[in-house]
Amino acid sequence: MSARESAQNQPVPRDRLVVIGLNHDDRDLVVGVARGQWALAFDTGSIPIHVLSQHAHDTVVITSLQWVESVDAFATHLNVFDTWHGVILLPASATPEQQQWLVRRCPLAQVVITGQPGTIIALSSALVTVRHHVVASALAAKVGHVHSALVTRVLLAALSLHPEQSDVATLARAVHMHPRTLHRKLTRAHPPITPQRLLGWARLLHVAWYMRDPSRSVAQIAETLRWSAASNLLRLLQRYAGLTTNELRAEFDVDPVDRLITYMYAELELGES
Repeated sequence: MSARESAQNQPVPRDRLVVIGLNHDDRDLVVGVARGQWALAFDTGSIPIHVLSQHAHDTVVITSLQWVESVDAFATHLNVFDTWHGVILLPASATPEQQQWLVRRCPLAQVVITGQPGTIIALSSALVTVRHHVVASALAAKVGHVHSALVTRVLLAALSLHPEQSDVATLARAVHMHPRTLHRKLTRAHPPITPQRLLGWARLLHVAWYMRDPSRSVAQIAETLRWSAASNLLRLLQRYAGLTTNELRAEFDVDPVDRLITYMYAELELGES
């Protein structure tokens, strides 16, 4: 069997969505929104910590207030949201106090109110947001520490930015600097680099993450990551790494993320070519 055939026979990597304790209507809602985009895992009891620990970088948790009798009982199942991003469904009958309590208790979670006209859109948006955070965490773990503490800090912040807020002003706020200060410090680093360049690398690393799934087309990846056009993605990859998307995916035994990180490391060590 050839390398190409072997790769095509491998299971398609999907982000894992652990669905916990939903009632029938909420479960149907989640399945309808997540079908084809997630590897669904169902658990009808308590938080499956043993499952989550094996998938720390590709797991989103979704649970509901409806399946317990009180907020106090629900609170005992929320520890997982201290370290994992996720979605919590609340019934339309939830009080403002309950909503505010959840937002304070679970700052990593997206809270979605069910039973309303915009519930499907809200859940879809919440899953996109949470998946972005999960992927950013996974990429941050892969990137590790580069040659400069400042560059590492800025790059990790760039990875965490939502695609629609991936600009220098937002990046500067994320690292608590004025944009001019950020530009000055980075261009005085050794080797120098611009904030725009780090934002570009961060966006391409997200692209490489989704290229791990051979079933995703470039157009689908561009749409998921809010690129204005797939052609812009192709040009940036060519300009930064000298690669086409086919070339990035060509070595089936090499993770596209790891391959792109190698190119990024070379630039950060030697300077922009």
